[in-house]
Amino acid sequence: MDSSDLPDSINYDLIEEGLYLGNLSTAASPATLSKLHITHVLTVASESLPLSLTQKMPYIIFHYIQVDDIPGSDLLSHFESSCNFIAEGQAMGAVLVHCYFGVSRSATLVAAHLMRKHKLNWHQALDRIRSRRRCVGPNVGFLHQLDLFHALQWKLDAHSKLSPLFRLYKHKMLCTRIRTEPHRLKEFLTSYLELFQDDSHVNRNPGLSCRSCRAVLCSRACNVQHCHGCWPALENGHSNKVCERSFYMTAQPWMLSSAYTSKMAGNLKCPKCSKEIGRFHWLRDLPCACREVVPCVACVADGEVDAGHISLDAGSVSSC
Repeated sequence: MDSSDLPDSINYDLIEEGLYLGNLSTAASPATLSKLHITHVLTVASESLPLSLTQKMPYIIFHYIQVDDIPGSDLLSHFESSCNFIAEGQAMGAVLVHCYFGVSRSATLVAAHLMRKHKLNWHQALDRIRSRRRCVGPNVGFLHQLDLFHALQWKLDAHSKLSPLFRLYKHKMLCTRIRTEPHRLKEFLTSYLELFQDDSHVNRNPGLSCRSCRAVLCSRACNVQHCHGCWPALENGHSNKVCERSFYMTAQPWMLSSAYTSKMAGNLKCPKCSKEIGRFHWLRDLPCACREVVPCVACVADGEVDAGHISLDAGSVSSC
């Protein structure tokens, strides 16, 4: 990194005691960091600070998160570690959080920290930040992730991943990755399924089963319901009646077969009796007969499946 890689000027603001939000030039200035008594630097960017720079400041603890500033980037997965790092920095001295301009990625991490620390929603957190730094503006994808962080009560622990919202978020990230690099479909799908492979108590709550052979196709947590003009249809989350013309499911372990990983779209078949039950598409969202478009991999026709509590003794297949 040389001077041509840096923003035009050093730019930072004090958000609250011991917490600064700034740009790359601030992090690249040992004199500025010394003046602010910085003990911790959190970098969220496409590239880390060069070793030639960080070695000049052995008294500072550096933490790097590699994320691009695009709506499809997964910053949520780093909220827990970044919040802990910022809290440690404030307790030990002062922390600088920065990206390139100090506008989107770094502002998102600071917002997540304020949300967890003060029990705020993302609107309240960004209002606090903007009262000190007016230029902040996380991209729309990061705003959705902050909203989900609030819905998960500011935690990303083992219990959080049981939330249908968290599962749907991870599924959306899966589809985004596949659209970017479709040749790595099976690799991405395997990584996604590993996140939920230990949810045995969730998996014993079936959501959809094949009407012909009674095999369980997915757990209730993977059955994404929708209303007209609203998805997902969460409990007490929408006044409209849940649509029953089509059912949707997130990716399942039985979709690792070549029938689903060797092509981007096609007919969906029961993994036990091979009856055609709907369609799948890895690259685009699927429309329902009610005209709502739901961002899920598989759409199942109402007449081919049963929803609700089904006995797993009736020939279940592995589902997540």
